[in-house]
Amino acid sequence: MFKIISFVLALLLIKFCKSQSITVPNPNSSYNHSNLANLGGTPYYPAYEYSCGQAIYLENDLQAKGTITAVTFYYAGNSLVNSDSISIYMRVTDVNHMDSIKAFKFSTMKKIFQGKLTNYTVPGPITVVLDTSFYYNGDSNLVIGVNETKPGYDTLVTNGFLGFIHSGRGIAWNNIVPWNLSYFDLTPGAFPSVGGGVPEVTFHGLFSLPCLSPKRIRFSNIAHDSAKITWSP
Repeated sequence: MFKIISFVLALLLIKFCKSQSITVPNPNSSYNHSNLANLGGTPYYPAYEYSCGQAIYLENDLQAKGTITAVTFYYAGNSLVNSDSISIYMRVTDVNHMDSIKAFKFSTMKKIFQGKLTNYTVPGPITVVLDTSFYYNGDSNLVIGVNETKPGYDTLVTNGFLGFIHSGRGIAWNNIVPWNLSYFDLTPGAFPSVGGGVPEVTFHGLFSLPCLSPKRIRFSNIAHDSAKITWSP
């Protein structure tokens, strides 16, 4: 009986699923799936000279935790040749709504990638392996900021990323000169913004909460050839 209990206990301590990626917003959810170029573009807008953006992913939408090692964006355009150098930032927050006044200061966010996008075809998914991983605790909302830094246009206005329309959850800024992100720390509400879109993103390294190891495992009614086992997620 001891061997049986030990085996069951080992199984319970193994995570219930092997998936280590979460896509948010889920395309099967109630969100309105759209090309975010129609909203000015988040996470950034390749059809403009320079752009940057931020988006909030709610804890209830993620329902996950873990260490994010890569992210995948979904691009609907046909060119990124002039817009493939970016920086990515993350942070957690209790805020669930933003506008041009409430945009997050980039100095409060952790830079997790800076470089050139590689190994992708357009249109299609673009996976970015992060320079620095980011631990998401599952108890807060998650913010992503992206700054595009390569001069030049990918001129078609339909060159945008896929995502979901949600007023107040995404915000973007477009400019003809590179953004000095310290400006946002000084006067974050001083820049024109467009948006309302939440980019569809796959977070690699997150486990959905039902996939985490169970807690409070209890054995009772132990007999020679049986036992009652209870646990909670």
